[in-house]
Amino acid sequence: RTARALPLMLGADVTAKGEPIDFFTGSIDEVRVSQVPRYKEAAFVPERRFVVDEDTLVLLHLDQIAGGWALDVSGNQAHARLLGAPELAD
Repeated sequence: RTARALPLMLGADVTAKGEPIDFFTGSIDEVRVSQVPRYKEAAFVPERRFVVDEDTLVLLHLDQIAGGWALDVSGNQAHARLLGAPELAD
């Protein structure tokens, strides 16, 4: 792993000052950051709900939000702070 000076933004670009810009308009259901490639083919169907394994660094089920945070269920406690006005949808 390489430490970065700028934060990782999901659903937005980041400025040189670490501020979010150009927000994504759409839906994001699951986010998993892994230390290995997950899909080897160009065409793939991701799992409906990701599961934690030994290669999972961060796993966000975005239906689990608590007080402005999306909870990381990987065990690594890399909870994600929510910015803007995200909405939970069925």
